[in-house]
Amino acid sequence: MLRYCIIASQRNTLVNTQITNVIMSRGFYNDFLNLIDQKEQLNIQGVPDGLRGLGFKNVVMFDGVELSWEASVPTAVAYGFNYNNIELLSMFETLFRSEGPTYDQDSQYYKAVVSTLSNLKFNQIRSMFKIYNAT
Repeated sequence: MLRYCIIASQRNTLVNTQITNVIMSRGFYNDFLNLIDQKEQLNIQGVPDGLRGLGFKNVVMFDGVELSWEASVPTAVAYGFNYNNIELLSMFETLFRSEGPTYDQDSQYYKAVVSTLSNLKFNQIRSMFKIYNAT
């Protein structure tokens, strides 16, 4: 099913229409790893791009797409998307707003607040997919 979704979501050869990442629920990710565990794999070492290059270790490659899990993804659900189709829009003039630091006498720490009020805008929804188990 995953391979079908990756291929079917590619409308043409443009870079921003190809799926780059799939974020799964923890259970889906575990089931996927168990499924491919006995298959022959070719691991290429070097300087990786994407999530691995940023230091995330719970990432595997499948058909040129990075697969990972996130605790906030609902049970038995997976989302496929391309980061080039996502825009981060801030409701403030800047992306992050900071307050402080102020010194707290009781804890003897400097405290600061960094906040954002932002939304993700997804472009080209037809180049994304959602897999879920309806049972």
